[in-house]
Amino acid sequence: MSKENPIVFRIEHGHPGYADHQVIATRDSLRSFIAGVLTKIDAAGEETGSVESVECTLAHERSDHVYVSFHVASKEDVERYHTRLASMRVRKALGCAYHLAAYLLAIYGLYRLFGG
Repeated sequence: MSKENPIVFRIEHGHPGYADHQVIATRDSLRSFIAGVLTKIDAAGEETGSVESVECTLAHERSDHVYVSFHVASKEDVERYHTRLASMRVRKALGCAYHLAAYLLAIYGLYRLFGG
């Protein structure tokens, strides 16, 4: 099946927590795409929001409907994206509490089994 998209998007996974998101294209296609993005960034001036979006082919898949988009944001917005969401903090705390409870119940079970 021939793909018409000049850009391929690939995600490489390695050790836990490692993911490399790669944009793959020919030199000419990549150069013209990046030049278009830079031109649109300059034209946007001080405005924030979406600058450019490109439809890609997902590597080794049959999907042409993967999009890579570029956005201009304020410094505060970027800092906000670096902070962990409250729901993620709660989920992590509940996970720690669950593991602690399981550990304590295992200790209690071993005590009841062998000691009393």
